[in-house]
Amino acid sequence: MKRKDYFVVIIVVVGIALALIYESGILGPNASRPTAFEFNNKTYSITAYASNTTEREKGLMNATVTNSTFMLFYFGQPGIYSFWMKDTYSQLDIIWLNYSGSTGMAKVVYVVDAPPCVNYSSDQSGCRIYTPSSEANYVLEAKAGFAERNNMTVGSSIKFLH
Repeated sequence: MKRKDYFVVIIVVVGIALALIYESGILGPNASRPTAFEFNNKTYSITAYASNTTEREKGLMNATVTNSTFMLFYFGQPGIYSFWMKDTYSQLDIIWLNYSGSTGMAKVVYVVDAPPCVNYSSDQSGCRIYTPSSEANYVLEAKAGFAERNNMTVGSSIKFLH
């Protein structure tokens, strides 16, 4: 074989390998998509996931929230991401998390117990905006009381399960 032929074969093999890895979920749009999380030796299923602007804006608006409802918001890069409760009829815990791929753990950086906001003025100024004091790349929403019942506080760590 000529040198050029080896190069073509290598490119094809690498392309096939990358396609297989992408399909397996190791890379690609679902690579950072946990299906559950573990905290204090208990496992909780993530019931809703938001990774783009449209999904994040909708959040749990108009949703029925139970003790087993957990919505995870993914932002890709750590940053200061504010939340509000417009058209959310249930009181929620909003838990900002900073995930480190090197440790495989997400550290709680901010927690707030947010009341619903359904009676706001036409300019939407009646809904409080919640802003964390530290950067996060994930936010977890759960029915109010989850963090307190499970002693989830700033500095706690959770493990994402895929």
